[in-house]
Amino acid sequence: MHINAAVIGLGVGENHILGLLSHPSCQVKAICDINEIVLQKVGSRFPSCTLSTDPNLILNDPNIQLVCIASYDDVHEQQVVSALRNNKHVFVEKPLCLSSDELCNIAKELKMNPHLFLTSNLILRKTPRFIELHDRIATGRLGEIFHMEGSYDYGRLHKLTEGWRGRTPNYSVTLGGGIHLIDLMLWLSGKKVSSVSAVGNNLAASNSHFDGLSVTSSNISFEDGSTAQITSNYASVAPHHHKLCIYGTS
Repeated sequence: MHINAAVIGLGVGENHILGLLSHPSCQVKAICDINEIVLQKVGSRFPSCTLSTDPNLILNDPNIQLVCIASYDDVHEQQVVSALRNNKHVFVEKPLCLSSDELCNIAKELKMNPHLFLTSNLILRKTPRFIELHDRIATGRLGEIFHMEGSYDYGRLHKLTEGWRGRTPNYSVTLGGGIHLIDLMLWLSGKKVSSVSAVGNNLAASNSHFDGLSVTSSNISFEDGSTAQITSNYASVAPHHHKLCIYGTS
């Protein structure tokens, strides 16, 4: 089967181009970025691709079967829904969307198009240390999992105070970073969430234009009575790292 793909958003999206091109059955036909300078710079490295600053030209193109969405967070839902309505498989950078209403819109489109696939860039599932941990849990070596703790230490506060994240309305460090740990815990444990509570602050970024929370701490309860705690720490001075502790009866 041959697949024609396109990429929207050429920051991290350039890595998606390379990943797609590494597959023998995939061709990248078009790339898009709303920044003309970025578009031309990246486009010069992929001369066979059609260039565009308008995402709709890709989303409405009937010759594209797969679209990778690596645009700003606040347009993910709009572009995902448009891609699904136009009969395209979707790979989207996390977060998939920013609200429960947006999630319902995406779920509705998927239900109407059950032949289409949608996935997101939750790459910690492919990390060797977490694959090994998954195997240990699955074979019962840790016993019954009763508590999990994780911290997404971003170590790049300047990306909130100086970058596009700080200019995005309602930017969430939990959805933008902590989601990696949330997904990892759900994958490792197979548990279903029953309730969540959270607190946060913006002390580290209080002197900048970023008006969201630069750090959040969430407490999670699961249906079987087990618990978890997740911190999304974009203000971390320590380097980018994913900390995880799994507590089992063995």
